Amino acid sequence: MTDAIVGTRKRLDLQALRALAVIAVVLNHSWPGLAPGGYLGVDIFFVVSGFLITQQLVRESEREGRIRLRRFYLRRARRLLPAATIVLVAVSLLTIAVIPERQWGAVFQQIAGSALYVQNWVLLLPGHGPDVDTPVRHFWSLSVEEQFYLVWPLLIIAGVALAARAALRQRAVLLAGGGVLAAASLIYWIAASSADYQLAYFSSLSRAWEFAVGGMLALIPGLRLRGRWADALFWAGLVVVLASIALFTDNPGPWSTLPVAGTLAMIAAANERVPASVEWLVAWRPVQFTGDISYALYLWHWPVLLFAPYITGVPSETWVMALLLAGAVVLSWATTRFVENPVRRVPLEGERFQPRRRLVTLAVGSGLALTIGISAVGSAIDAKNDPRPTACLERGVQTVPTD
Repeated sequence: MTDAIVGTRKRLDLQALRALAVIAVVLNHSWPGLAPGGYLGVDIFFVVSGFLITQQLVRESEREGRIRLRRFYLRRARRLLPAATIVLVAVSLLTIAVIPERQWGAVFQQIAGSALYVQNWVLLLPGHGPDVDTPVRHFWSLSVEEQFYLVWPLLIIAGVALAARAALRQRAVLLAGGGVLAAASLIYWIAASSADYQLAYFSSLSRAWEFAVGGMLALIPGLRLRGRWADALFWAGLVVVLASIALFTDNPGPWSTLPVAGTLAMIAAANERVPASVEWLVAWRPVQFTGDISYALYLWHWPVLLFAPYITGVPSETWVMALLLAGAVVLSWATTRFVENPVRRVPLEGERFQPRRRLVTLAVGSGLALTIGISAVGSAIDAKNDPRPTACLERGVQTVPTD
């Protein structure tokens, strides 16, 4: 997740897209029948991240003549790690408290994978597929995003250097490189999704095209749409995205280009300013509030939903799910208000801010070390039979171990 700020202007449309994305994911996890294609919210997140990160890096390169990697990675760590660390520590402790010991191995291996941002690859290991519910399964998309953050700035630096050496326009070279990468990744996604959808879904290589096309949009100079054209493009993009969320099921294959194109259309339409016909919707306070807490809500909602059946011993009914989601919203607001925002305001440079930076680094580092330590111990414990019934969230039934 990246702050939706371009220059000194907060992009209300990007916050609204985040709100749409997280609502789609939450509905899909809670009541799949309402949003069978809600998993496409992740695709929206990826496009928005590609757009924002590329715009920030290229503007820094054009303004300062270089890209400072250390500052970039510190900014990403400051944005992502504190909230994620709190969730992982909480999940680790709750796993010990309420999940049967015989299930600790898979859960703690995935917690460690989430802490190290390789959860998407862990899910491709035997015994860790999508049918195995763990409280951190959803961290796979954060892992893909973090891997993008590690590689993408290096590719942009290489493109800038190539443009300088060949005396070519920087943005033209980056657009060409992004196009090649997006095309190769999209071809791989289409081919892999027909052969092994699980591999295609979780692989960073098959997801790179979504970040790349968002980045390419950020590279188009003078992208300004106004008046009726902007209104029409925004509404068309919104309709395509909503229809995809409502109608898509299972493996979309090449049709996944539709919600991505719809997301690109909405970003392009609002690049100059939010179109007048949708300004009321985009700026609506509940929409902006949801966008503001979208990262924390994505982190919290799935553990809250998954732990409830372990605690109650029965699948969650509709009214219980609604209460759980309300609790997840409160947790997300508190995490954003008291963790994310204060840490985000800690400056990255300046001597007098060194103590605050050290304190944040120590706290986050200790949390990650605790999480990985608990995961290692939990994974090493021998599996034991446990006669307690396990409430299965997805299937809505109880299963009793027979072995």
